[in-house]
Amino acid sequence: MKKSIICLSLSVGLLMSGLYVKAQTDSRNRTIETVIQDGLAQLPSQQPKEFRQVMAEMSATGSDGLRMLIGMLVPAEKGNDATVQYAIDGITSFVSEEQYSSFKPSVLKGLREGFSSCQDSADRAFLLTQIQKVASSADASFFASQLNDAYLRPYAVSALAAISGTEDCIRELIKSAVAPDAALASLACQKHMKDMESILLNWYPQSSGDIRKTIINALTTCGGAQSVQMLYRSSKAINFQYEPTGVTEGLLRLLENCEDASIVLPIARKLTSCKQLSVRCAALRILLEKDSQNAVSIVHAALKDKNRQYRVTALDNAPRVAGDAIFSQVTARKYSNETLVDIVRWLGENNKQEEIQTISEAIRQTSDSILSVAGIEAAGRVGGNIALSLLIWQLGTQYSAQAEKALASFPGDIMPSILKSIGESRGQALIAAFHLASLRRMHSAYESIRHYAVATDGVTPDEQKEARKALIGVASSDNFDDLCGLMEAGDTSGYFQRAACQAISSMSPASQYECVTRRMNESAQPSLYYTLLAQAASKDAIDRLYTEYRSGKHSDKARKALLQVGSSNIIPVFYEMVEKDGDKKDDLISRYIGRVRSSSLNPVVKYQHYAHILKAQPSDAQVNLALRALENCHIQPALMLASQYLDSKETAFRAANAVKTILSKSTEPLREGAANKLILEKALEVFKAQTNNADAGYAVDEIEGQLLPQFKEIGYIQAKAVKKDGALILAEDVQNVEFYMDWKSESACTLSLRSIPQIILDKEVGMLGTTSRIHAHTGKWNTLHVRMTNDRLHVDNNGIVIVDNYVMKNAPKRGAICIVESKNIEVRNLYLCTLPDTPEYRLSSEEEKEGFELLFDGHSLEKWQGNLVDYVPVDGYIHVSAKYGGSGNLYTRKTYSDFIYRFEFCFAEPGVNNGVGIRTHIGTDAAYDGMEIQVLDHDDPIYKGLRPYQQHGAVYGIIVPKHVRFGKIGTWNTEEIRAVGDHITVTVNGEVILDGNIREACQGHAVAPDGGKVNPYTVDKKNHPGLFNKEGYISFCGHGPGVKFRNIRIKDLSAMSKKK
Repeated sequence: MKKSIICLSLSVGLLMSGLYVKAQTDSRNRTIETVIQDGLAQLPSQQPKEFRQVMAEMSATGSDGLRMLIGMLVPAEKGNDATVQYAIDGITSFVSEEQYSSFKPSVLKGLREGFSSCQDSADRAFLLTQIQKVASSADASFFASQLNDAYLRPYAVSALAAISGTEDCIRELIKSAVAPDAALASLACQKHMKDMESILLNWYPQSSGDIRKTIINALTTCGGAQSVQMLYRSSKAINFQYEPTGVTEGLLRLLENCEDASIVLPIARKLTSCKQLSVRCAALRILLEKDSQNAVSIVHAALKDKNRQYRVTALDNAPRVAGDAIFSQVTARKYSNETLVDIVRWLGENNKQEEIQTISEAIRQTSDSILSVAGIEAAGRVGGNIALSLLIWQLGTQYSAQAEKALASFPGDIMPSILKSIGESRGQALIAAFHLASLRRMHSAYESIRHYAVATDGVTPDEQKEARKALIGVASSDNFDDLCGLMEAGDTSGYFQRAACQAISSMSPASQYECVTRRMNESAQPSLYYTLLAQAASKDAIDRLYTEYRSGKHSDKARKALLQVGSSNIIPVFYEMVEKDGDKKDDLISRYIGRVRSSSLNPVVKYQHYAHILKAQPSDAQVNLALRALENCHIQPALMLASQYLDSKETAFRAANAVKTILSKSTEPLREGAANKLILEKALEVFKAQTNNADAGYAVDEIEGQLLPQFKEIGYIQAKAVKKDGALILAEDVQNVEFYMDWKSESACTLSLRSIPQIILDKEVGMLGTTSRIHAHTGKWNTLHVRMTNDRLHVDNNGIVIVDNYVMKNAPKRGAICIVESKNIEVRNLYLCTLPDTPEYRLSSEEEKEGFELLFDGHSLEKWQGNLVDYVPVDGYIHVSAKYGGSGNLYTRKTYSDFIYRFEFCFAEPGVNNGVGIRTHIGTDAAYDGMEIQVLDHDDPIYKGLRPYQQHGAVYGIIVPKHVRFGKIGTWNTEEIRAVGDHITVTVNGEVILDGNIREACQGHAVAPDGGKVNPYTVDKKNHPGLFNKEGYISFCGHGPGVKFRNIRIKDLSAMSKKK
């Protein structure tokens, strides 16, 4: 299949210009079938621009394209047509946009015609939803005709409801109905068809259950006076309670919808006196809405009610119907304190500052604390100077806490009032002012509060304590030096130190460090600044703290500060402290593990840290803490580390959890090999021994039911490096392998793979002959991970990828893994997984004698060029992951003229699409510059309606092959392509399916004689300017993933002819 993407704006413009010519090709000379198949191959698209391009092209195929797509739909039990449905839905959405609506009539025509021929109910229902999107009122009778089909009925009803102008059709359906019909009642409801009230009322007594419920719902929009009376009687009969048909609810909704007040008001007034509170409140809302002229008197009457919810309902709805005047009208009346609480809260919620008098009276009265608190809360909401004064006045009283809370969120500037209160108040009022100044970050209050914080007389202990505490909130960088002075003068409470920290907290770590060290270097008490250094947490700050810790003078204080550092910069320092602290190491280890776990370090580096700390002989509690953290490192070294703790009673359970979690969550092939399986079985025994632990029981189920059955035979083993002939041998003779190892070296050395030097291990790690380099841990342990399969290599060090899918040049198929120049290197924790050898293909003795050459032996693509990323050797075959519009094709390194080309292919997924380009050039479309021999799973449902010249084995667009039937997905097939001059022969699975002459097929006209785009001499009616190329490359044309190729060989007939 040929596929390409062009600019959406240009393409849509061309399509809308009607460029489908008589031969039914588009602006790119593609037939309708090709456009549809190309479009399906690109779906679903992740790129909006590409998706719209595809939709534009497919929409332009009109009714023919839609019929073709609908013909590809299959019943669910016979296949998956999700891509086809996705395409149809995309087309109908696309043409529904105004700028593309010119496509709509032909799309609708195709949908209607396809629907009539479709037999599957589910597919027909889907098509109805799509027709609905592009239909008009003229299609109402079409949808009405589907109502007799029980399966399609809901979809037809939905369409009739959604499409405007269908009322006449619905009206006739309702009139002709012989019995109450829920679907038709629903349509009347959705269309607000009031002229259907009498029929609906006739249906009501004849119905029950869900049908009656639907009729009641319809009456809420279609009903009038008769419906109100009938629903009222029915509701009253059940005391206005709620029941399954929702008659009372329907009555209320009808009253809301009805515009005739003379019908609504008498019933609404009656309902406000019923016993059901929810009905009373709903009726009150309706009464206010429908009788807004009397809203004030209705509200006054409601406020005398004993039920609070009823009163609040009146207040909440009053402003909407009566306007802002209602607030003063309500406050002008006298009410009980209980009602006043509701009113005052209502004033606050509506920010009625102009009603501050009522709020003030509520606060000042002394008989009702609930009313006073309501007034304080309202004052805090409405704002303004009077409210502010009222609240300030309450500071220090029995309502001080409520006033302080109200002032904390007060809408406006309270700083002048708070500063005044600090200057004039004492006791609890003063303390409350401190709190507010600190909470609202009033930096201007610093000097006033400082006065109380340092005063030696005239200040109570509580006032001084709260003043010092308040400095934390009001301090700014301008106050830093003053706070340092206060701190040095004597600060047993620690508040001055905390305020100093806050003062510079908004600065960068480097700036904080500069401020702190400037003061620290001048101070006779440098230990006072340790906490500030911990907050800065820069590398310089941590180094200074660590220096102070090692000096011994204030080690305990420096240690305490170091433990407060939250940055991951502290991790290496913690470990050094562990080695020095002896008996005090437990809390250090806990902090160390916590900092590593919460850091952004990659899993390999985290594993290194956990391994490192576990060598410090921590307590069992700390070991379990490390094992729990290790669960998030899903790599082989972490698994092996956890396994070391399965034998200790104190750590076995946590270690077993780590083993299970690592194996279950790893994306690496860890569930392989006898060694790892043995570790998991050991963990299983640990869990089984926990008879009273539910989590252990779940773990047993997971291991026995999921993990153990997944295990494969080959996997990791713990290996040992051996010195031999001046080299450090990691493995003697391997082909494909994956391994981890910890290493450190004092000088550069080289790691050889299959006996060829590949990786440099030094201060930087990288590939020889490339610029791919990353920094290593100098003088410390590093963890190297290598995966080598066929000619591809993955390398990462300390979890940082150096290369992935790297192509090794001229690498032998087997060899040793060894480190040369290895005098100063140490290796430990070597975990080796020998992967299966790759199947190797050789020429048969017969082919060898005939002069065939092997182009792919299962290992290497050294005889190929082009897209080596999406064509990868895997288990002896070429795995293709190239996608449509991707990064290109795979080409031979040599060019060929006449040849015999043999290979095996396998469709790993349904609908695979590829091709073999011959006599083509690099970067061009082989079907037109050379030839393309189709490689296609042509019997997949997505290719229903495929043109004969597009099927597998065709010389695309030129010669039609015999149709070949393939086996089930995953079956390997053989193919031979013989090209001799103009004669092409294609043989599949031993059967010749194409044998023809390309020149004769097009009567010598690869290009239209008149120079036009339509070539009447080719079967696809397109120009193929490179069809008669004498020589070119052979390629695999990647149009999508899912195909495999192997055992590829060629006999160059031209070369042999020249030799002769």
